[in-house]
Amino acid sequence: INNRGQVTGYSQIASGATRAFLWQNGVMVNIGTLATAATFALGINQKTEIAGFGRVGGGGTPFHAFKWHNGAFTDLGTLGGNESFAYDINDQGCVVGESEIDPGIPGLTHAFLWCDGVMTDLGTLGGPVSAANGINEKGQIVGIAMTADFEFHAFSYENGVMTDLGVLP
Repeated sequence: INNRGQVTGYSQIASGATRAFLWQNGVMVNIGTLATAATFALGINQKTEIAGFGRVGGGGTPFHAFKWHNGAFTDLGTLGGNESFAYDINDQGCVVGESEIDPGIPGLTHAFLWCDGVMTDLGTLGGPVSAANGINEKGQIVGIAMTADFEFHAFSYENGVMTDLGVLP
């Protein structure tokens, strides 16, 4: 939900398919699909730009992160793998999420930042995977990443540096 009271999310439609929606002024609107199949929306900013992910073709095809605004989808692509997932968007239109990095290794994902048409790999905390879950108006990013010891730790990312926030004792 944004400060204007607009809500985004996803819901099943009559056919059983899943569609992302924008809810405003008491009305829920299906925003459509990235291609032909399911869409899921998870973040909305004050400009009514929505971040989420959708299938790039029919059922069973990979998911790609997207940015939606005024009825138009932008496919954010990937970091080299087959799939990507967007989780949040700030008012500058920068999107964060996770993307596969190798098409031969499904599920091997790295956190990403997508701004102005460029997807940047945020790296990890020494382990194989990471995911960015949130971004604020200052461009500060939070998420989760695996360490070299294969433990998941919270992280913050700012000015090109990923900082290990550790775990609760």
